[in-house]
Amino acid sequence: MITADDVVRAIAILCWGVVILRGVRARRLDETWWACLLLAVTTTVTIASNAQLLADLTGIGALATLLADVTAVLAAAVLVRGLAHASVRADHRPVPAAAVVGGTAVAVVGLVATWLSAPHSASTSATHPAVALHWLLLHTALLAAVSVIGLAKLREVRVLPLSSVRSATVLLLFAAACLGLASALGVLTQVAALTGTEPAGPLPHLTLLLQSAFVVLFLVGVTMPLLRPAHSGGVVDEVAALADWLGCPRVEAPSEGLFPVLVEIRDRMWELQQHLDRAQVAAAAVHARRLRLSGTSARAFTAAVCLQIGLSAEAADPDGRATDPADLSRLGGGRTPAEEARWLAAITRARRVRDVSGAARRIAARTPAEPAVER
Repeated sequence: MITADDVVRAIAILCWGVVILRGVRARRLDETWWACLLLAVTTTVTIASNAQLLADLTGIGALATLLADVTAVLAAAVLVRGLAHASVRADHRPVPAAAVVGGTAVAVVGLVATWLSAPHSASTSATHPAVALHWLLLHTALLAAVSVIGLAKLREVRVLPLSSVRSATVLLLFAAACLGLASALGVLTQVAALTGTEPAGPLPHLTLLLQSAFVVLFLVGVTMPLLRPAHSGGVVDEVAALADWLGCPRVEAPSEGLFPVLVEIRDRMWELQQHLDRAQVAAAAVHARRLRLSGTSARAFTAAVCLQIGLSAEAADPDGRATDPADLSRLGGGRTPAEEARWLAAITRARRVRDVSGAARRIAARTPAEPAVER
């Protein structure tokens, strides 16, 4: 028969597998990797044999409980703070670092204080004030964190086109819903425990089931973009999508391959950059850095935002020209048609996984292009 400890053991193995996979496949160790690592520690020390081993080695009973709870709160805090850079929305307002640090410190201190106040014996009742307050504090902290994360991901999914990134965001939303419901049930259960009502019935099992579902959905969600590329088609399809977006003349079955399409796109980009100021390009590059993009991803995102600004400006004033026009060719390109196609495909991918339109609107509003003065 499968026990709760068997479920925790399987989840711990899954957590460490994701930690290793993200460590190998990801370009850098971001907040998500650290959250996965903390989650792996949380589940590992929760395994009954590991908890007993830790107690035997340190001589401190229930130390595994404190360690698991503190690492769970730290993992939630890391994810909340990571939203400052991970959100694709241009108008995302992250929780201030001081609020995250302060809230985390209060939660950790409270967990340690209640743990020290509680008797660590098998006969301790769940209605003991220190025990009930400890679990109430943990569930409240997790509920607050998952509410922030869930609301941010809900806003993200509305601007993301169909892609593996959007699918991953949907999974993270379901994960947040599972943990939120589990934490809410935990809060209600512990409030009842403070009044002397012993937790009973299916609620403890339902809470464990929801927490397990959260871990699985979360791990799948953060792993999906690494296993499935964000783009949905090949280079040819992505170049064609960019040409359609920019309104280039359609080239029907060109005998020269992609070359005529590439020329049309470059001509169109030159037209649009006449509506752009260099200051707007610089602002788009700064926004890419704020999202922690680098290399080709950062340049492609910057180019996509600039093209969106150019399209909007052209639609508003077809004859308008910027005083100091930008040069988008500086952002990237290729010496051969194949290299050029890969660069233009990267711009399409940037549009599919980031809120390019939102970023363009904000930058255009803050740094409007100065119209050229006719002499």
